[in-house]
Amino acid sequence: MTATLVDAVSTWALLTTPQQQPGVSVDLSVSYMKAVKVGDIIVIDAQTLKCGRTLAFLTVDIKSKTNGQLVAQGKHTKFIGS
Repeated sequence: MTATLVDAVSTWALLTTPQQQPGVSVDLSVSYMKAVKVGDIIVIDAQTLKCGRTLAFLTVDIKSKTNGQLVAQGKHTKFIGS
């Protein structure tokens, strides 16, 4: 589920750039730092680090809303060229 969240949320972040293209995944990785229990509330923050002519680089931080600790971090590279 976490990888799906990283994929979807980073794609939505990419749609807010001037190119407004969802792109195609080239690479996606997720690092898991801490377990989350059913019922825990999380906060997801996505950022487009760089959006070039053909590739976009994005990160997604998933944090616990209770204490702000990083639960997981995703990195996503997308092809956006034609």
